Amino acid sequence: MNPRDSSASPKVSIGLPVYNGAKFLRQTLDALLGQTFADLEVVISDNASTDKTEAICREYAARDDRVRYVRSPVNRGAAWNYNRLLELATGEYFKWAAHDDLPAATFIERCVAVLDAGPPLVLCHTHCAEIDEQGQSHPHQYNDAASRLDPTRAPAEQFGCVLHSRYAWIRVFGLARLAVLRQTPGIGPFVASDLVLMAELALRGPMDEVPEELFQRRLHPETSVQACRQRRRRLAWFDGRASRVTCLPEWRLMGEYFKLVWWRAPATLGTRGACSWHLLRKAGKCWRALVLDLVWALQDIIHAVREKTAVDGEARNVDNSIVCDSALANDRCPDVSVLMTVYNGEQHLTAAVQSILDQQGVQLELVVVNDGSTDATRQLLERFAQDARVQVIHSDRIGRVAALNRALQAAQGRYVAVLDADDVALPDRLMRQVDFLRRNPQVGLLGSACRVVDETTGREWIRRHPLDDKTLRQALVRENSFIHSAVMMPRAVLAELGGYQHQYRKCHDYELYVRIGRRYQLANLPQVLVVKRVHHQAAFRFGFPAWRAYRERATARWQAWRSFSRALGDLPYVAEPLWRYVKSTLRRLLLRVQRLPSKMG
Repeated sequence: MNPRDSSASPKVSIGLPVYNGAKFLRQTLDALLGQTFADLEVVISDNASTDKTEAICREYAARDDRVRYVRSPVNRGAAWNYNRLLELATGEYFKWAAHDDLPAATFIERCVAVLDAGPPLVLCHTHCAEIDEQGQSHPHQYNDAASRLDPTRAPAEQFGCVLHSRYAWIRVFGLARLAVLRQTPGIGPFVASDLVLMAELALRGPMDEVPEELFQRRLHPETSVQACRQRRRRLAWFDGRASRVTCLPEWRLMGEYFKLVWWRAPATLGTRGACSWHLLRKAGKCWRALVLDLVWALQDIIHAVREKTAVDGEARNVDNSIVCDSALANDRCPDVSVLMTVYNGEQHLTAAVQSILDQQGVQLELVVVNDGSTDATRQLLERFAQDARVQVIHSDRIGRVAALNRALQAAQGRYVAVLDADDVALPDRLMRQVDFLRRNPQVGLLGSACRVVDETTGREWIRRHPLDDKTLRQALVRENSFIHSAVMMPRAVLAELGGYQHQYRKCHDYELYVRIGRRYQLANLPQVLVVKRVHHQAAFRFGFPAWRAYRERATARWQAWRSFSRALGDLPYVAEPLWRYVKSTLRRLLLRVQRLPSKMG
C-alpha cells in the first residue's frame, strides 16, 4: 500500500465505473494502485452488480485507504455511472478507468508530467495497445495520425480529427483536468456520447499525448462494443431508463454535435463555421446510416402499433379459467395436465414420472404416450398407472409430434405442461407456473430456466433465456428461447391453435412458440425449475437428418421474423440455417452422383 496524507486532496482522481466486472477487476485495480505516481485516489462506482464485483471492491477498499467504493441499488446506465464519478472526484486531474483495461505503471506519472509542464492542456493520453482475454497483444490502429492528439492543432482542426477518426473515443480514458470536465455535460445518455465529449474537449483547449504505449485496451466478448451490437441494446447500455418506442442514434449524435458547436462550446464565429463544415462532411459520409435510422424508427412505430392493437384485441384477453370441459365437475378438473411421450426410455423414465407425481401445491394429471417402445417401458408405465393421476396410452410407433398431439387430446387440465421422459421437474415447478399464469391471463406460453446435465462429460450448466414478452419476441427470431421440458400453456390456447404441426419433426416446439407469440404474450420465469439431461439417446440426438433440421429451423425463424421483427439486421439469423440447408442438400446430391458409377457398374 502506498500511503498518502488523507487530510489533503489527491493530485489525481481515478474513477472506475463497473457493472459485473469481476472477471478482470482485480487485474485493473492492481494496475491502478501500482502506479509509480502515489498521490492518487481510486473511486469505484458499482452500478448494482450481481456477480462478485462488490466483494472484490470492498476487499480493496479495506486494504488500501486510497480506494473509495460506492454502490447504486439499481442499474441506472453507464452514462449516469460515469458522470457520478465526476461528482465524487476530489483531485486536480481526473481519469476514467474501465474495469478491464490495463494502464502501465508509469501511465499517471508521465501524463501528470505533461499536464504540469506544458501550456494549459485539457487532456493527456498515451499511445494505446490492444490485448485479449489472456493478455496477448493484437494488431490495432488506435494510434493512426487522425486519432493522435497534437497540441499545435487549431481547435477546429482538432475537432475535425475527433469527428473523422474511428478511434478518438479511446482518448476519453486519458488524464484530464477535472475543472474542465465539470464544465461539460460529461457522458450523455445516448450512443457515442463519448465522442461528443472528446469533441467538446477539443474546442475547450489543446490536448497532447505521450508517444509510448502505456495503455492496454482489452477486447473480449463482454465489452460494451461486442455485447451491445443492436441499436436498442447500445442505447440501454448508455441510459438504463431508455424505454422509448423509437430511437434515432445517428440523428441524435449529429444533433448533439451541432448543439455543441453553436450553443455550448466557447469558440469564435470562424471556429464554429469551420466545425460546421466538418459536420456537413460527416453527414455526407454517413448518409446511409441516417436513412437507415429513419427506416428502423418507422419499423419500431409500426411494430408498436401492431403490438398495442393485439393487446387491446380479444385474443389478448382470453379468460383462461374456462378451459375445463363442461362435462367435468369443477372439483374433478385438474389444474394442469403434464404431457409426456416416451420411446425406449426405461433408463430415465422412473425419475421423470416420479418428479411429476411429487409436485407440490397443484392438482395434476400425467398423460403418458408410449410411442411403440420395445424395452421395459410398458411394464414401468403399467406400474405407475395404478396411481389415479396417471393416464397411460400405448401406441404403435407414430413419432413424437403425433404422440404429443394424442396426449393433448386426452388432457383435461386448465393448463398443459410438457416434460420429456429423460428430464426431471423440480418439486415446485408446476405450482410456480400455474400461479404465474393465473395472475397473468394474457400470457399464452410460459417457460423457465433449467439446469443442463451432460451425462457423457459430467458437465453441468444453467441455461437461461429472456424473461419478458418484448425481448422474447426479438430473441425468437434468432433462436428457440424456450426449453420444451419447461413450458406450460393454457389448454385453450393449444386448442385454438390446433396443437403441434405434424410437418415439423425437429422444430415442432419452435414453430408452436412462434404461432402462440402472434396472439398471446410470452414469458419465462428466472428460476431453475427443470433438470434437462443430455445423452447419446436423447430425442434430439438421433432420428432427424441434419438437412431436415436446418430446413425446419429456417422456416421457423422466417415466420418469427415476419411476425415479430421485419428488421434487416435480423435477416442473417434467418439465412444461417437456410445456408446450412443448402450446403447439406448439395452434399447429399454430390454423394449420390459419386455413387452412380458403382451402381451402374
